[in-house]
Amino acid sequence: LNKKRERKEEEKAAVLKKKQQKKEAEKAAILKIKREEEVEKAAILEKQLQKKEAEKVAILNKKRERKEEEKAAVLKKKQQKKEAEKAAILKIKREEEVEKAAILEKQLQKKEAEKVA
Repeated sequence: LNKKRERKEEEKAAVLKKKQQKKEAEKAAILKIKREEEVEKAAILEKQLQKKEAEKVAILNKKRERKEEEKAAVLKKKQQKKEAEKAAILKIKREEEVEKAAILEKQLQKKEAEKVA
């Protein structure tokens, strides 16, 4: 009878132990799933953060490009203004040379007329 009782108690203990192990295994599985979900959430948050960073960088790059284009446009205008001024100066010089040439031509014609007369 003692052996039977001991065997029953051992079987009960074994059943309880199996139930306890099953509960622990379920808890471990649940914790594993929760950790996996947290890892996935963290990955999603990381992607969102990277996307925001990439957008910020893109915006900054566009701003920088716009500033560079504006600078280039200002420099181009200044260069065009300088070239226009140079062209105007050359035009004035040519006009002055034409006037001098005309004056010299008149003087020469006057001298020729005096020689003839």
